[in-house]
Amino acid sequence: MRTGLKIATSTIFIIIFITLGFSAFFYLKTGLIKLIHSKLEIRNDSLLFKDWKDIPLPIYNKVYFFNVSNANEIMEHGAKPVLNEIGPFTYRLYLNKTYVVFNDNGTVTYREKKTWMFEPHLSVASQDFRIITLNTPLAAALTLIEKVPPIIRTAIALALDRATEGFFIERSIRELMFEGYPDAFAALGPLISPELAKNKGKFGYFWPKNGTDDGLITAFTGKNSETMMLIDRYNGKPHLDTWLTEECNRINDSSQGELRPPLDHPLQIIKIFQPLVCRPFFLNFTEPFVTKAGFKTYKYELDKNMFRNASEFPPNACYESKIPTFRDTNLVSTVFNILSGPTSQKHKKLRFPNGVIDLSACFFGAPVLMSYPHFLNADPYYLRTVDGLKPNKSLHDIWFAVEPITGGSVDLSFGFQLNVHINRPAGLIRYRHIPEIVFPALWQKIEVEWPEDFASKLNLVLNLPTITPIVVFVICLSVSGIFITVLFHTLYRRSSQKACITKRAKVISVKQFDFSFAKIIACFLQKEDTNKIVASDVNQNEAGVDNLAASIES
Repeated sequence: MRTGLKIATSTIFIIIFITLGFSAFFYLKTGLIKLIHSKLEIRNDSLLFKDWKDIPLPIYNKVYFFNVSNANEIMEHGAKPVLNEIGPFTYRLYLNKTYVVFNDNGTVTYREKKTWMFEPHLSVASQDFRIITLNTPLAAALTLIEKVPPIIRTAIALALDRATEGFFIERSIRELMFEGYPDAFAALGPLISPELAKNKGKFGYFWPKNGTDDGLITAFTGKNSETMMLIDRYNGKPHLDTWLTEECNRINDSSQGELRPPLDHPLQIIKIFQPLVCRPFFLNFTEPFVTKAGFKTYKYELDKNMFRNASEFPPNACYESKIPTFRDTNLVSTVFNILSGPTSQKHKKLRFPNGVIDLSACFFGAPVLMSYPHFLNADPYYLRTVDGLKPNKSLHDIWFAVEPITGGSVDLSFGFQLNVHINRPAGLIRYRHIPEIVFPALWQKIEVEWPEDFASKLNLVLNLPTITPIVVFVICLSVSGIFITVLFHTLYRRSSQKACITKRAKVISVKQFDFSFAKIIACFLQKEDTNKIVASDVNQNEAGVDNLAASIES
């Protein structure tokens, strides 16, 4: 009776623990991932809120300038520009969410303030280092006068011929970056757009960006993880007004890149909105990727189609240049419209060889183009027009590493080159030799550094959904193994008893009972001292057999 109870109990526990083990293996991972997702929602009291609001990771913005080695030869003889890369000039980038407001529809509205601090120990020189570089405001003016009627163009041309600054100028990194420098053509900016009045007559590639934000962002908080931090509105609108079609102005299926919906499987394409260039970036999944900090991620590289012209990739047609006109609210606008007439709208749009993105519509008509650093992946035309560029995929590629459980970008190599298209207007003797090319001014990249302790803690959390089910599965199988051992031991003892009883039944007479059978009985009785059963007694009388039989039955 007791033996049967042991067998039944062991069997039940075996079934329970095997079921628990397999359930943990197949379902616990999903449950833990859902638990992590529930902690990712952006709320005032959520675990992630503080780090989302003020990103604690060191982010570095590295800037490389191109110094012009043969400026005089270019101006006097139209020589091919010879460029020397100088950098990096490294800045620590701080990202802080300000004016955070939670809305009733599951969204949060905020501004992301960007602050750059120069890091001398990570830079090749101080910010006072001076280089020879392109006079970008002048180059922009040369392009813009092509869009105006002849009478105004002549007046601008006379002013350009008498300008004290040349086509190439010497400036410090400080001036070219965040401090800016006074410029006569920059002072005319408000005539093109009132928004340029904030530049205060100064020019700098990042002036006056330091300590400012890129606009008002409204994004989903992640209450529904499938829309985590996807942009709902930008500056109060669900779309942009920059480009030609509704599709190209769409932003509501993109994120800012820091966080996005978790990935159960790698999506083929993700979108990251960049207000600086007035459009989302498209990134394609390439491969699973383990970062330097040990994170298991999906690697996404920038879609090469973004840099193809509309002739080869028709969907890009809507991103072609918009030629801006002066506002109708001032005297200059009125004179401009009267003199220009209908021909001003018939200006032929430029179409560049593959490898650049025309951002003139985003930069008030200025001839600004974006490319990979050193014209990586671009048409060979660009490298033929200048000397000194050396494209290198390992240094100049653009990619994001997205951690699938959280949807966070945990590593990246995000860099782009800023170029200026040089136009040579007819009738300007002073600039008659300058080459009509796409001129590289600088390139920059963003890098993230993970402190070892921070990375270790996050890795531990991210590995829990994978490790925990395996550990529970192994424990359950181990416990099941113990009960299986007990069950087999019990069954073995029971079968041994049956074997001994069968042998006893076959004892016909005392003469057939010998010492070996006595050992079998002693074994069954589990008595180590077999001498208690004396073979001679067994052989002498039949009573010994009866006594042994009685012992067996007891």
